[in-house]
Amino acid sequence: MVIIGVTNSIFSGEAMDIYINKILKQMAPLEPPRVDAFACDNIAIFKANVVFNEAREFDDYEFIIPSAKFPAVSVDRNKSLVVENNKLFPINPQQLHSAIVHENITIPYYLPLFIDKTYFQEIAYSIFGDRNVFFENKSVSISKNLQGLISLFMQESEQKQTGYQFILQSLTAQIVITLIREVKNNFQCAISHLNYTDKKCINTAISFLVENYQRNITLDEIAKLVNYSPYHFIRIFKAETGKTPLEFFQEIKIEKAKELLKRRKKNITEICHICGFNNPSHFTNVFRRKVGTSPTQFRKDFFK
Repeated sequence: MVIIGVTNSIFSGEAMDIYINKILKQMAPLEPPRVDAFACDNIAIFKANVVFNEAREFDDYEFIIPSAKFPAVSVDRNKSLVVENNKLFPINPQQLHSAIVHENITIPYYLPLFIDKTYFQEIAYSIFGDRNVFFENKSVSISKNLQGLISLFMQESEQKQTGYQFILQSLTAQIVITLIREVKNNFQCAISHLNYTDKKCINTAISFLVENYQRNITLDEIAKLVNYSPYHFIRIFKAETGKTPLEFFQEIKIEKAKELLKRRKKNITEICHICGFNNPSHFTNVFRRKVGTSPTQFRKDFFK
């Protein structure tokens, strides 16, 4: 089901352009109509009204939020799945899907939301130690919290006030974590029984760590952010994620380094400093311990 078109210029910046173009290339050779786009470097939300009947699969996670009656869809070999109005319907990477209609149709509007697979799975790995998040293809109600995060993302992307890029990065992490919590998936049995306040604080801390991977952050700084003592914060954080906050933070840095190593644009020393490591030697030692190979060898193996 091809659901987006050539975007307008609401988004800007190289990283955003790269991600939007990545989605559009997977739609070729179709030439869909223009739609509004609200984007960051790992997420894109479109406001579209044309639903195409041609089957497609995307490399990234896709979530459909229709504002009006939407046709039934086929996902992989499951036919006639209901996409309910004002609910969220998830589609996993590489799932072939199509709207069950004889020709393209127009509806008032719907929001297709795409999230980069690597980024999504990086957060999943940091929390669960496993990247393979798989959602059930079934419409689910959208919480007020998730609605608010998506609306704020669209607003910040459109208005582009001072510092909006940092807000978009934080909102992207919060949207991903909220989707994992609220949409039925293979990890939900691993979600702990911590109370709402503790979960909210951990969510805040994870978002802070993800958007500040380039810094050196202390345990006291994170604990102060969520108004917990360092001792109590370590205890609830490890109960939720299986890692201490600093172990978790180090893995975020390594995952970001791996992402940068796959792009060729930066050398090893530059990536070391971008990801907040003190020196290349320390970076290499941590990377080897976590990944099992050096940054240089990782890059060589990737581009073989």
